Amino acid sequence: NFFQATIFKPVHEKNPAVNRYFKNTILKKLELEMRGSGQKVDLENDNVYFICLFGTLLASVAQVDDHFHEEERKTLQKILKERFEFSAGEQKLLFKVVEEQVKHGFDFHEVITEFNSRVSYKDRVSAVDCFWAIAVADGGISHEENEEVRRITKAMYIPHQIFKESKKKFSKQLKSS
Repeated sequence: NFFQATIFKPVHEKNPAVNRYFKNTILKKLELEMRGSGQKVDLENDNVYFICLFGTLLASVAQVDDHFHEEERKTLQKILKERFEFSAGEQKLLFKVVEEQVKHGFDFHEVITEFNSRVSYKDRVSAVDCFWAIAVADGGISHEENEEVRRITKAMYIPHQIFKESKKKFSKQLKSS
């Protein structure tokens, strides 16, 4: 029955709809591209699944202005290296996800719900700087970028104070450069 299916479902089980979406839209294309190189993408791997979720959220900031600028790409690479321990292959996958999401869009509610269920509060707080890094990469923070980062951090249950502190840090970097 419905009650048993929802109450006794493991907390960290992947959302089948989101999992199927990543398999059908993103990873199929990646598998085709990687076939010649001998690499294989395994969505059942939790790290790959996390990369898809995180890349999708990063895409929502990058796509606000309908273009994923080269400055945004370089900044994203830099901050990911500083904050996370992604292998070169995982980072390549993350960028493919971001680029794919920028082109096609996604269901924000499903992705953020899945992200929150799989990522610790501390890691979500660390991710806030990544969103701001993308927002300021093109030389300023537009109203749309500000509101998108606000929407994401609010959905991640990040206190507004952390949102403001991170924004202030990146705004200062803009002024000093």
